[in-house]
Amino acid sequence: MPCAGESRIEPIRDPITGEEHRARINLPDGFEYAIAEMGNSVAWKVTSHPDVTMEGENSYAQLNAFDWSNS
Repeated sequence: MPCAGESRIEPIRDPITGEEHRARINLPDGFEYAIAEMGNSVAWKVTSHPDVTMEGENSYAQLNAFDWSNS
């Protein structure tokens, strides 16, 4: 069985107003990424075998362009 994953991510929201709240991590000398935006993982699921499935909702999400080129 091939591995499969899916997710639905949205911005973090102010719990009172519902407005989007932007947050990020800035690592000027980061070795994987320089900037990561935070979000809410509304729902996610990963399946790699009929007996191995993980899923969650309303948890941490991080979005970033990463560089593993070791340069």
